[in-house]
Amino acid sequence: MLNTAWLFPGQGSQYPQMGRHIWHEALADDVLELAESISGLPLRSVINIGPESCLRSPEYLEPCIVALQAAHVLLLKKSGLQPDTVAGYSLGEIGALYAAGSLSLVDALTLASKRGKILACHSQKGSWSTRAVAFEEAPLTLPFDGTSNVFIAAYNSPCDFSITGESIHIQTVEDVLLKGGATLSPVAVDGPWHSPLSAECAKETAELLVSLEIRPPRVPVCLGTTGAFQMDPAAIRTSLSRQIASPVRWTDTLETLWTSGVRATLEIGPSRVLTSFLRANWNQRAYHSQFLDRQGGRATNFAALKALHTSALQTLIDKEKSWTKSA
Repeated sequence: MLNTAWLFPGQGSQYPQMGRHIWHEALADDVLELAESISGLPLRSVINIGPESCLRSPEYLEPCIVALQAAHVLLLKKSGLQPDTVAGYSLGEIGALYAAGSLSLVDALTLASKRGKILACHSQKGSWSTRAVAFEEAPLTLPFDGTSNVFIAAYNSPCDFSITGESIHIQTVEDVLLKGGATLSPVAVDGPWHSPLSAECAKETAELLVSLEIRPPRVPVCLGTTGAFQMDPAAIRTSLSRQIASPVRWTDTLETLWTSGVRATLEIGPSRVLTSFLRANWNQRAYHSQFLDRQGGRATNFAALKALHTSALQTLIDKEKSWTKSA
């Protein structure tokens, strides 16, 4: 049984001064310095000072987020915490693969940096929009099928998904969705990611991955392109290359984690987006979730986090054992 999953968010989770609670740690500072060296960009300045427009650009955003995630992973493992399995949402899959030992720190930061540059280049080739769409109940049908040049970019829960496409087409579909009772909000990304419109990005990412070593992960990795576990490096490489042109199947990912026995999660990265998706998918189930985001700048007590996480997980395991005996 896989009890604890570490979850890694992607683009859209960023905010100014993210990670301010850990950059004072020597390990974290070293990771950020390495990320700056690999990317050739002033990531520390962009995070702490801005401008915020840079934090939205994939060229800066991708290495910044993966550096923050890698720093958290190092500090968590130093404190004695280890995952039973990992999963990452889009870009977050790079952080997840690093945590699983499938990517080295240098290769994870290199992949994030070069992928970010690929995406930044293609984001300038059109006028794109991405929207989060939420219904009170799961819709039976949707007003588009791809022929409208609008695509589902992510399946986040039965009632929550993202759409992407050219802005003019998004506006047309948006009007129909609003009339159908949906609520929509913009997603802070710079291109039509996770749709066929990003096929060229996927091709260039595949060429980039040829030079990077992908090792067998030490713990199962649940891939966002399939929502299934994968341990084979060749299959992981293929998934990474296709990822940016394929929808994120987060609903399937969370269901796979639950079926495998995951009852506790730790969200590693800026914001707490994936924790909210947990509530939408596991709302009638008993589980424990935590996140490392500290927007107020408070330091993370990793020893206390370990004790709380271990205690909560044991409580859930004991409850499941008692339910099984009484069934």
